[in-house]
Amino acid sequence: MVEGDEACDDGNQNNNDACLNTCIAATCGDGYLNHGVEECDKGNANFDSVGDACRTNCTLPSCGDGTKDSGESCDDGNTDNTDACLDTCAEATCGDGFIETDAEACDDGNTDNTDACLNTCEEAICGDAYVQVDVEECDDGNTDNTDACLSTCDEAICGDGHTQTGQEECDDGNDSVAAQSAECNIDCTLSACGDGKTNSDAGEECDDGVDGVATQSAECNIDCTLSVCGDEKTNTASGETCDDGVDGVATQSAECNIDCTLSVCGDEKTNTASGETCDDGNTITETCNYALTSCEVCDANCQTVAGATSLCGDGVLDSANETCDRGSALSYEEWALEPYCQAGCQNHAPYCGDGSLHNRETCDSGEGLGIGSEITCPSGQSCDECECRCSHYASLSPLYYISSGVFSESDIYLGDHAKTGLFVFERLTDGKSRLDRHIETSAPIKDIQIANNLAYVADSVVGLQIIDLNDDSLKGNLGSGSGTHLALIPNTENANRLVLIDDVAETLTLYDTSD
Repeated sequence: MVEGDEACDDGNQNNNDACLNTCIAATCGDGYLNHGVEECDKGNANFDSVGDACRTNCTLPSCGDGTKDSGESCDDGNTDNTDACLDTCAEATCGDGFIETDAEACDDGNTDNTDACLNTCEEAICGDAYVQVDVEECDDGNTDNTDACLSTCDEAICGDGHTQTGQEECDDGNDSVAAQSAECNIDCTLSACGDGKTNSDAGEECDDGVDGVATQSAECNIDCTLSVCGDEKTNTASGETCDDGVDGVATQSAECNIDCTLSVCGDEKTNTASGETCDDGNTITETCNYALTSCEVCDANCQTVAGATSLCGDGVLDSANETCDRGSALSYEEWALEPYCQAGCQNHAPYCGDGSLHNRETCDSGEGLGIGSEITCPSGQSCDECECRCSHYASLSPLYYISSGVFSESDIYLGDHAKTGLFVFERLTDGKSRLDRHIETSAPIKDIQIANNLAYVADSVVGLQIIDLNDDSLKGNLGSGSGTHLALIPNTENANRLVLIDDVAETLTLYDTSD
């Protein structure tokens, strides 16, 4: 019971309740712990600024009371985690998850340097040497744009405008797009004719280089321009052997055809600059087609000239079109000593030695044997028995070789300059003739004259021989030497005189033909 000056009286001596044993009401600072009300009470030892002391409000020391106690790194008496002391009474540090004002740029509470905040509590930036996920491609911590990572934290690529050491030779890109320039290819290699990369900015039209060496191809010149005949660049790979073009236009010169091949007569390309007027692809002078009387041909020097003609009757055998050609001696239809040529120069008339019996032959072996040969007539008789004169003449020269002759009124006498003898022909009533006989002489005949049925024969060995045409006998042998021409002196007082002209000895000899 409270009496007198008592503030309280709980009837006990317990100083840990609301009434002290002095009957004074328990208060903070009385030095007694009032259970349920106070956490502590050290009386005069209560201090708010002393660590680990009971606070003047009789509360135990705690984080946030503004006094650093045991176990606390700090105690700033507030709950602000952006200052140097956290509300946990731990000093603020990088990585505690709280951004300390004026000390940290960020603090994400981890040590991961690939996010937006580094473990140094600095905001991740390009150049911090850490690759920020989903933000940066790379980060090598420098501003060198010649390595694999640019100062923008983008991986170096061809077209970024920076030449990467050891990887690129050049880089003229714009906005990370590979670009070509006169000096730099689109793949960031230095442009050079022969690199196999056509760089139009460098003036290239093509580039067929091999291993960096400019190489010629059928389509591309060695200077990386497209090959075309007329470009003044001889491209042997395209088949050119020359190129004398002007301003890109194929032009003909004396040495070079318009198709860029070397000009040569016979190449089938008429090069007027070299003086050709034609070129038929060979160096042969052609002739006119058979039977044409005139034409123009291309000669061996590629000049247009009048062509040689080949006509039946010109006396020149054209084996491709003729079987014979005796000039004007055509169309002999009767038997002859040697082959005669009919009109058209295609067939021979029957002749002695053709192996067939004709209307004036008694035999014909067709063997073409020489004089005195043994020949068997078709009848089985010997040549002597059947008087096969054909056998004696089959191998003699053709009549067209006989270039001189003398004619009498009844007979035709022709001299043979190639052989040794006279051919004596009989004139027939139809105007034709047939071989009558052959008179042998001792040497090739040079000239013949006929007088009083005597043949005066000049040869190159004996001189002058006189042969009686009635019996084929030798009547005389006058002089010697190499007489070449004879001349009778007609209608004068010396009518029976004969002149022998010796060209070698340079003499004239006069003979009396009547003696």
